[in-house]
Amino acid sequence: MLFLLFDTLEETMLAERLYNKYSKFMFQAAYTVLKNNFYAEDAVQQAFIKIIKNLNKIDENDAKKTRNFIGVITQNTAIDIYNKVKNEPAGLDDNYTTDIKYDISHIIIDRETIERLKTHIKTLKPIYQIPLLLHAEQGLSANEIAEILDLKPKTVQKRIERARAQLIKALNKEDN
Repeated sequence: MLFLLFDTLEETMLAERLYNKYSKFMFQAAYTVLKNNFYAEDAVQQAFIKIIKNLNKIDENDAKKTRNFIGVITQNTAIDIYNKVKNEPAGLDDNYTTDIKYDISHIIIDRETIERLKTHIKTLKPIYQIPLLLHAEQGLSANEIAEILDLKPKTVQKRIERARAQLIKALNKEDN
């Protein structure tokens, strides 16, 4: 959905190329810090938003500099998330993400996929739709969403996880 925010097709294409090229690297960098799939995915999303805001600082021709820039942003984002959640009672427990059967690095986002996602998001039950949109569009953490919705952070995490799984299932069903 973020790709709709770009002024030019060139910016959109650059963001897509960066995501396709570096998303696995970003996930690995975040997971190294967090040791948790859910939080690592959050870190990748938050880091990518920061990268998008700084596209003008990226020189695609200098792959080493670009990779380092992306790595630093991702690692710092992961550290920020770690510092926010380290005092939670459940800590960085990875038990609630074990049923996820997808890897964020395999999701390719293009305009068609964005439109399909928007359509499917509208069909989600509000208990899944609202936390997902707050997380994806507003960049809010599970803790911040939990405060807003007066829920436990684990509940918010599970609802976002279920919303993502429903979206993936719907997209896969469309493709078949």
